[in-house]
Amino acid sequence: MEHEDASEGRIINRSYAEPAEGWVDGVYRGRVAHDEPIGPADFAHGPVAFTFSALREDRAPMDGDPASVGTFTYYSGTTLVAPMPSRNYRVTLDVANPEPTDLRLRPVVNELAHYDAFDVPAGARTTVSFTAILSKRLMELTFTPASEPTAHPELHTLLVHRITVEETAPEESEPAPERRIFVIADSICQTYFDNERPQSGWGEQLFRTLFPGGVAVIERDRGGSAEQSRVMRSANGTLEIHNRALGARSARSYIGEGRLNEVLRDVRPGDWLLLQMGPNDATRLRPMRYADPPTYAAFLDRYVTSARDRGVTPMLVTPSCTCDFAADDTLMHRFADYRDAMLAYARDHDVPVADLGAYGLELERRLGPLRSHALHMKLDAGQYANYPDGVDDNVHLNLLGAAKSARFVADEFLRAFPDSGFGGGDEAPGSAAGKEVLGPAGVSGLTAQIEDAPGAQAVKLRWKASPDAEYYTVARHYTVTRRELPGAAASGSMASGSSVFDSTASGSTASGSTASGSTASGSTASGSTAPSSAVSDFDAPGSAAPGSATAGTTALNPAAAAPATAAPVALETVTLNPWYYDRPSPDWPERVDYEITAWREDHPSPAARITVRHRFDATAEADRHIGGLNVYEVDRATFPGQIAFSVRFRARPDADRYTVVLLGPNGMRRDLDRIPDAQVNGLHSYRVDDAPGLSILIEAGNAAGDRFASDPVPLG
Repeated sequence: MEHEDASEGRIINRSYAEPAEGWVDGVYRGRVAHDEPIGPADFAHGPVAFTFSALREDRAPMDGDPASVGTFTYYSGTTLVAPMPSRNYRVTLDVANPEPTDLRLRPVVNELAHYDAFDVPAGARTTVSFTAILSKRLMELTFTPASEPTAHPELHTLLVHRITVEETAPEESEPAPERRIFVIADSICQTYFDNERPQSGWGEQLFRTLFPGGVAVIERDRGGSAEQSRVMRSANGTLEIHNRALGARSARSYIGEGRLNEVLRDVRPGDWLLLQMGPNDATRLRPMRYADPPTYAAFLDRYVTSARDRGVTPMLVTPSCTCDFAADDTLMHRFADYRDAMLAYARDHDVPVADLGAYGLELERRLGPLRSHALHMKLDAGQYANYPDGVDDNVHLNLLGAAKSARFVADEFLRAFPDSGFGGGDEAPGSAAGKEVLGPAGVSGLTAQIEDAPGAQAVKLRWKASPDAEYYTVARHYTVTRRELPGAAASGSMASGSSVFDSTASGSTASGSTASGSTASGSTASGSTAPSSAVSDFDAPGSAAPGSATAGTTALNPAAAAPATAAPVALETVTLNPWYYDRPSPDWPERVDYEITAWREDHPSPAARITVRHRFDATAEADRHIGGLNVYEVDRATFPGQIAFSVRFRARPDADRYTVVLLGPNGMRRDLDRIPDAQVNGLHSYRVDDAPGLSILIEAGNAAGDRFASDPVPLG
């Protein structure tokens, strides 16, 4: 072997003779390599015979969970081991095939076979070149048949006459900009498509702070094999952010799938690397991802060392906080052990770190159990076309949560690298930690529209977007007493489809009877404005005192009788949009009071209120539906012949156990998982053999024998 910067290599024989231990204390332990020294890598006295094979093993699942099946490939045989800096090298091989049949092989470097295949005809000698991308300060080179490994490996031999290793510079198809950031992370950071909104990742929103004016040209990043890979370029073309984050990946699996190599192939001296991992590293039942905190720190070192050896400056980002409030409203960081491991590694190796975990924990504690939903994919049914049944996901971020996380990471980056040339973006959306946050203006233009068609009953609340508001809370109050408005039908004789809307967008009153689907707001039915001294019959904190009304508070019909007593809140939720579609239930009362508040972080606006009086049809059948089933992170590329995916759905308060079911053609049914109600908000990922016509169904039950089910969702 020839390489002027490395010590002389050595030849070993690597074997995996002992079977895997399997599942030990809830963690899978695979086969362990045994290395037997052969001698120095001396090709001067003749060729070295490389004898090799590849074994693939699919291990038994843990407790019947098919997602816990690990597919492991073990590359055995003659291996060249040579220490050298973690960089890119052009490797040239002078090889011969001593076998009677043609060989089609791939190089295997550091246990990765993500290299182009080459052919060596039977009895022939040829020269082969490829670029080896190292993610540690060591090159371990062997070979494997180009076909997929099997459980019954075949032994092959290749004669290697000479190996030449030369460091190579990154290949650039076009001139690169002056300053570039590469981002490696998981689903908390990745770019999402329009049909997945409002889900978002902080990596796709960094440009709002890091580019002048917060303006970017965004296109597919061809350097990343994942469809989600995107490159964001500043308007003047001098700045780039390459978001290579991909969901369901850990520090281990991102390397194992060759995705780190894709980044290391493209970076050049002077670039920056942002790295966030942790949530998927913590999944003990997913052996292809899992790493305990010390092993996780060792993987971090591979990323950091690989970057620094190439002249790239790394910055670590701690795992994000999740919306995991306990019954007593306390909040703990689900991935605290991994945050601690990252912080300790950063201190020991002098790596800048953006402690997004601490920032998120502080922010979500201030917002509390309800309003922290504004940061996550905690979506009610009927609010978003992409999620008609809603989503109950306390891990992943929505547009607001991603924007605020991105702003924090960007500010930390600029603080760590003030001369980077990045910066000058917009202040919105989101606010930087430590800066004063002011409350938004009050909600105005509040209207309520009744929809009473069978199967499509709803109260559609709309209002004007409040300046500087980040999200809104919607509270629905039932009242215990019912009071007739002037001109309304007597009790028990209100015509189906009639409704009354009472609101003050700016201290005015709307009242009267409107047809089903119509809206009244800000004026009376006759078009005249009600007196500003109208008083509220909704007795709630923050409402106007009798005899007065102010902008942003409710003034109801002055002809109404004494105020009614409000019953406990029947609904309290959050929305990012200036509307909310409320679906009535069979026990819906004839009077409902709504209260809308705009928020910026934990600073509220004055509340706007509106009362709706309407009698909905109460003959609906008992609801047996499980809503919010969403199949995401669908991956057909990583595991040949298989499809990996994750699922999330909305828990029912009356169900205590759930089953994830795989459906297929000809009545095929397979139970993939059983989930207790306490674990519904966890990460649920699976891998099955790919086939046409697959779909996912969620079933549930309880001790009383009730049964519930979702609609099947195609596994597309």
